[in-house]
Amino acid sequence: MQKQPVLPRRPALVLLGLATVICALTAGCSRNRNPLDVLPNEDKARATLEKTLAAWKGGQPYGKITGESPAIEVVDNRWQAGNKLASFEILQTVEKPGTPGPRWFAVKLTLQDSAQPKEIHYAVMGLDPLWVMPEEDYEKTCGMGKGE
Repeated sequence: MQKQPVLPRRPALVLLGLATVICALTAGCSRNRNPLDVLPNEDKARATLEKTLAAWKGGQPYGKITGESPAIEVVDNRWQAGNKLASFEILQTVEKPGTPGPRWFAVKLTLQDSAQPKEIHYAVMGLDPLWVMPEEDYEKTCGMGKGE
């Protein structure tokens, strides 16, 4: 009898968890639950984003931020591609019009191989785990991103 190869399940679990959070935020999966119940308050969201970006700048591998409770999961195409973060500055909270959704922050990022910083909006959502992702990854995850 041959053993079947074991496929990694982490990506599927990450996407399932993220889809659950997004569903609760955008569609109100439960009629009795306020979508804002699955969002950290603004201070917690800002602190989570700060820890996440500090971990990236400090050389931590892409993915789950280690040593945090509640857990912090990251979806970030720049970090995943191996880009190194030279510096960051959380500029301000950003209000997004429409239905309730993640907490948004404008962040000035400078990558090591880039002379110019970029302003990027980051979303923070969930309670446990907390999810952190830039706007373009959020839009791809929600099916709103531009086709490639």
